[in-house]
Amino acid sequence: MLVPDCGPGISITPAVCPPSALTLNVAMTPFTFTASGGTAPLTWSVAGLGGTGLSINTVSGVLSGTPVLTGTFPYTVSVQSRDSQIATLDCVFTAME
Repeated sequence: MLVPDCGPGISITPAVCPPSALTLNVAMTPFTFTASGGTAPLTWSVAGLGGTGLSINTVSGVLSGTPVLTGTFPYTVSVQSRDSQIATLDCVFTAME
């Protein structure tokens, strides 16, 4: 049985999250996620940040923004390659006054 070659696997490297302690209404230092493997172009996305004031650039993988809610927020960063390989990384941030 032949198995199609899907190219090199994709991963978020290094598997590091941005600093988790943020200050309410103060812009975070932008953080760039990087990936290795997979077939370009890569598309970045994030789940769990809706309404928090933070977002990710779908092309560059840069997470940025200004927290507008206090609390602790878990979120998942994903990157998908052209050949539909996906890597994810679970992170969390806490915004305080």
